[in-house]
Parts: sequence; structure tokens; C-alpha cells
Amino acid sequence: MLIISIVTTAILITVFAQPLSPSPILTISTNEYQVYYYNVTSLRKPILIVRGYLNNNPVPFTISLFALGNGHMYTVGYYYGVGLVNISLTSKLVVNIAKETIKIMISNGNPPNTVWPSILALITYFDKSTNETRTVVVAIPYDPTWVINNASITISLNIDFNKVMPVKVEIARNYSATSTTNLPTDPYGFVGPYNCLGNSNVQNAAPSPIPAGAGVFYWQPRACAGFNGSVPILWVAWGKDAWNNNIGGGIVLSIGGYAQQGSGLYGVANVPGSGLEVVGPTLQFSSNLPIYGGYNGYNYVDNIYVNFVFSSSPSLSYSYPNLYYYVNKGPGFLYLGINGTLALIQFQEYYMDQYGFTYPINEHANATAIINLLPGTIRNSILYLWPGIDLGNGIMSFIMSQTAPRFNLISPSYVYDYVFVSRDSYGNYHYSGLCTSNPNIVCTSSGCYFPISVTTSTFNPNPLGIAAIFGKNQFPAGLATSVALGIAGLIVPPPSSSSFFYFNTNVNLVAKYGSSYYVAFYRTPVKYEYGSITSEAFPVGIIINSTQPYSGSIHCNK
Repeated sequence: MLIISIVTTAILITVFAQPLSPSPILTISTNEYQVYYYNVTSLRKPILIVRGYLNNNPVPFTISLFALGNGHMYTVGYYYGVGLVNISLTSKLVVNIAKETIKIMISNGNPPNTVWPSILALITYFDKSTNETRTVVVAIPYDPTWVINNASITISLNIDFNKVMPVKVEIARNYSATSTTNLPTDPYGFVGPYNCLGNSNVQNAAPSPIPAGAGVFYWQPRACAGFNGSVPILWVAWGKDAWNNNIGGGIVLSIGGYAQQGSGLYGVANVPGSGLEVVGPTLQFSSNLPIYGGYNGYNYVDNIYVNFVFSSSPSLSYSYPNLYYYVNKGPGFLYLGINGTLALIQFQEYYMDQYGFTYPINEHANATAIINLLPGTIRNSILYLWPGIDLGNGIMSFIMSQTAPRFNLISPSYVYDYVFVSRDSYGNYHYSGLCTSNPNIVCTSSGCYFPISVTTSTFNPNPLGIAAIFGKNQFPAGLATSVALGIAGLIVPPPSSSSFFYFNTNVNLVAKYGSSYYVAFYRTPVKYEYGSITSEAFPVGIIINSTQPYSGSIHCNK
């Protein structure tokens, strides 16, 4: 029997009799909900206050609350209230996660609150007269020092259930719970999967019975598959004949940029009724972080060189501060990624009647997010991105050759600019924009430079998930399929703020004498709306072809 805590609207009097600061210290706003952070000096511990309304009236709802941290998802508890629920954020579980987060940050030479972990809430309203539920998924980041210091912080979450599509549910008392044994495989360079469920469903210490005749719906985690690896953010691709015909001099990728204070890592969830939702941030940065390249532990990388060699197998070498890849003939990808733990999580909906008996419902939700950064990803207040090479059997090849065609992601409409570059017999470079008259490219005697900052600052490389395609009780086909649609939660700005993630990164292409090539700037394929922000999703980059443009012809889609 599951026990769910009740919190009534009486809490409204006890909490908001306290004076609030004139304005919140942080705000996260979307179409369905708003999160406000207040410094309430009269309180002596951080709390979460959740309000739920339908047609401007308070309504009953449940909260299934989980904590993300240490590479796992932990069940904090289940709560029920009418109009308002008050939850302390100083439970032993949340405190332990906060302490471990701080320990890891300090051990890597960072301030204790460099990264904020999050709590994940699935909040459900049930209309008994129509047998309909409405569920919202919210990730709420918090400063870990608030928790261990009992800071006077109130996090207020307001939910408008009018903005959530209702779902008809059928209470079948003979329906079985989904098996938790079938974890996804197919890591494509990632290590895993491992079971990232941190604990079983815990009960609250002092629960109250559900009111007679009420009946509530809530969500239990059924499975969590964790993978450790480098999640691609941006990339450079070349065709199978590129080395022979044009870029014989090689490719040079220079790494730079920064993540601004307030940006973070986002995930996605596929919830019945709500559909695909951006969730996050699941991890948030509390300060500006310069971006450096990293390799093999604690080596610093400034430039990455890719050169063609006549050999049977590729190789690499490192000489401070440069990394050298030597590849043989054929197509490939050079990419930069974030080293973290990617979690694929599945939830199942349950019904609890007025007698406290629970029954699984044939409704499922999938969520995917980076829930942990691997050691060394942030070190001495620097964010390190790891380079990777893919010559046909890695994650980028899977994205472009299998997943992208399957879900119609290979399309001329996703290429927003082309540049044609040639080098004459005297070694001089010439170029022309095929979609714009003044493309952002600089050619010198040492090659042509393409600032990738153009492709990543004009729009946000945001996450969108395979969860939109794999619904019900099925996990995604594999990790690579999940990452392929950006499900890993890339760095994006929080809503209603000016924070952002910016790449100051250049690609230098050195062509052979008397050769030419096409460069296609690949735009992200799927748009989404998150509060006031409309953006797109997919790792971004450029594609180099020699004999013809990418996709075979020129399609300008500015």
C-alpha cells in the first residue's frame, strides 16, 4: 500500500503570513507553470510551495517528487493537496545529494555551488466526473548550499491546468505493472546501461489518509537506464571523397566560448496529454564558465587537427595544446561533446482509491536528461568539452545514416546556408555564398575559416527527445537513437532571461591547389516553444562535400 501525504490549503495562511521580498531572485516561466524563488528571512529552511488551479479555482492534485543527483534518480515522496502543497527541501535524501554535489565541485577546484542539481516533479490533477487527468512535469534547480545551510528560501511553483490537455484514463484493476528489466542497450561509445534508480518508492513518515471517495493518480518510476559518455553538441562532417578531391590539407577545429550564468542542461519528457515537453534545467550553472577543450583526463586542448593519411587504421596523438587525428579515406565526423550521465527514465501512472489500494494504469511517461556531469567536466570553474572522432561506427554516423532518415531529419530545409570555396593553381582562395551574398567566412593563405559561433549563436541548440516517438511502455530503441534527436539536454538559456551558451569556435579548411568544395551549414530540425522562447533542437555543425552540395542541390532556407 502506498501512503501519500496530504497538505491542505491551510498552509497558505501559515506560509504567506510571512513577508516576501519585493521581487523574486529567480524566475522560470513557461506556458503551463511559473517558478519563483524568494528570500523569505522569517523562514529557517528552504521549502517548495506548489499551487494548482483550473479555471482560476484551486483543485486537488498529487505530486510525485524525485531528486536527481550522483548519477541517479531518487524517490523523495508522494504528496496530495487541494490548491496548495508545502514540501520541505531538507529531507535527508535531498541533503545527501546536496552534500555530494558540493563535495564533487570543491574536489575539482570549483566553488561549492557552481552546479545546481534539480528536483523533478510530476504533478497530476484528476477530474473524477470525467475520468480525466492532467499532468505537468517540472524540473526545479536549487542551490545545494541552501539545503545544507537551511537558507531562508521559498520556491513557489504555480500551475495552470487549463494549459494542459486532459487524458481519459481507465481504471483496470487487473492491469499489470510494466517490467523494469528491459533496459535499452546500443551505447555507441557510451558506457552502460546501469540501473540509475537510486531507491525504491519511499513512504512519508507521517502521512494522513486520503479523504473518503477522493481517489488520486500519481506516477511511479518503472525503470531508469544510465549511460556515461560524451554527448555531441557541434560537429564537422566530410564526405567520402573529400580528402582526395579538396581538403587534403586538413581540418582544424579551434575551441572557445563560454556558458553564461543561469544557463544549464535541459531534458525532455513525453507525457500523456501534454506530449513532448522541455524539462529543466536539470543542472544549472551559477556562474559564467569559460569553455575549453579537454582530452584524456586533465589535458587541455586548444586546437584539433584532422589529417588524411594512407594507413589501414586511424590514429591520434597529443602534443600540448593540440590534438591530432589521422584518418584514412572515407566519410567521418569530428565533434565536441559534454561528458555526463544520460538517463532514460520511464514512469507509469497509478491509481489509489479511497481505501489506500493502488492499481497500475496503462499510461506511461518517458523522460530523458543529463543528470550528472562526469569528473573533470567542470574544473577550476572551466567547462571542458571533449572532442571525438567518428569514422562510421559512432554516434554521429548513427544519427545521420539511420535515425535522421528514419525520422525525416535529413532534409534540405535544415540547411540554412551554403558556401562554395575554390583554390586556384597559385594557391589563392575564392568563395561565394550560395544563399547569402556575404557569408561569414574568412580566407587567407593558410586556409578558409568558418566561425561556428554563427551557427550556434543565431539560435539555441536545444534538446528535443525521441520520447515524442516512443510512447507508452516502450523504451527508446537505444541510446544512440535517443541522443540523435538531442534528447540529452544541451546547454540552453533559462526562460525569461538573457543567459546563453556561446561558442567562439572556428573551423579551418585547407584545400589542395586547383580544388573546390561545398560547405553546408546545418540548422537544427525541430522547433519547440518554452515559455517566451521559440527555438530548435539538434546538434549543429557543417557538412563538407566536394563533387556536389549536401543533399545534391541548393535549397536556401533563411
